[in-house]
Amino acid sequence: MDNDTAELADVWQRVVSDLLPNQRAWLGSSQPVTLHETTAIIAVPNEFTRAQLEGRLRGQLEDALSDSFGREIGIAVTVDS
Repeated sequence: MDNDTAELADVWQRVVSDLLPNQRAWLGSSQPVTLHETTAIIAVPNEFTRAQLEGRLRGQLEDALSDSFGREIGIAVTVDS
């Protein structure tokens, strides 16, 4: 595991904990998988959660990750039931 991927786990927890309670509920079971260059791969348990993350929360989460890493970070979501 490289340093960025290890750091992603910590950063993801902080980013999720900073969300509003109803937003946090959607992402409570999400798990960061890896940070590959400028893409954070996030695993979620179902399509509903994926839709929420990719739709309503994408911009906010990408901005928070980008701020934390000091470079533009995008999100790719995978369903891992």
